[in-house]
Amino acid sequence: MNKINKILFTTVLLGFQSLGFAQLLPDISNIDYGFTQKVTRVEAISYNLNKEPIKTAVYQFNKNGFIKDYHIENLKDNSWQKTKSYYKNDRLYKRVFKYSNIKKNKKHSFTYNTSGQLIKETITHKNGDINNIVYDYKNNKLHQIKSDINNSKTTYFYSNKGNLYKAIKTQKEQNEIEQNINYLYLEGKEITSYVSLNSNVLVTTYQNDFTLQFDLNENEFAINKLQKGIKRFNEEAPKDDLPFSLKSYSNQTAQFYSKNKDKLKDSKIVFFDYVTDDQKNKITYAKADVNVQTKTIASIQFYKTSLTNGTVVGDTKLNDKVLEKFKDIHQSLNQL
Repeated sequence: MNKINKILFTTVLLGFQSLGFAQLLPDISNIDYGFTQKVTRVEAISYNLNKEPIKTAVYQFNKNGFIKDYHIENLKDNSWQKTKSYYKNDRLYKRVFKYSNIKKNKKHSFTYNTSGQLIKETITHKNGDINNIVYDYKNNKLHQIKSDINNSKTTYFYSNKGNLYKAIKTQKEQNEIEQNINYLYLEGKEITSYVSLNSNVLVTTYQNDFTLQFDLNENEFAINKLQKGIKRFNEEAPKDDLPFSLKSYSNQTAQFYSKNKDKLKDSKIVFFDYVTDDQKNKITYAKADVNVQTKTIASIQFYKTSLTNGTVVGDTKLNDKVLEKFKDIHQSLNQL
């Protein structure tokens, strides 16, 4: 078994972040930012393949795991973004976004109902324009989000046990035809999205060392098979009766990819490397993004994470061994 197949069949759920997962509520906690352990500070530096720093980021969280502020700087053009979050009684009530281009500056204000659920997000832009996002709930679960930014409406569907399994987003840009985007979820991660079963069909597999998303690219055999799978999913997911887990789904999807790669179109590829803390928790140490058009690694990012217990894991310095590991995985993936 070659190296890439070993990777494909050694599936462990990602501890960092899911690819393409629709954010249900404003990202306020360490988990929303992909850090599964309680952290106080995360520093990151991105490098190009010439080993030159191209972007820095610093995230700071409070003792409850809520984001306090972050600062992202693009070293290539000296542009930057700063965000500060404000809380009352552990509820986010204001976020202030500042940019190197002050015309983009904005403020988000949040309104809650008597049950503590977020019901409205008001965005005030630098030029005085105002946008609103409205959140609606059913059975104590987020049911729908309406936004006037692009006239969008997203409706969420849950199983009998309360697990999110589907979302449908309807949006209509000015002078454009209304479009429906369907998302399917398994164990909290997006596994499939499609505009229609004949276009923009994206499928995702989650592996230990990488996450891969690809477009079926009008592959008639695959789309016919997917139609049957989606019909079964819509029948069984609401009853929590699916005969497969995210792990087995990802393995089957990876096998399909390896057999049909020449007929598919890569949409997104991300590589991961991890470190462990004293309690053996996996924490992301490095991440690399692939440019799917050029089929090359676009950048590699290293993380230095400070946990709430005072432990610091990882380092933002470029690690040549990890870079070579990512290059090997990428080469193996290209040779499938």
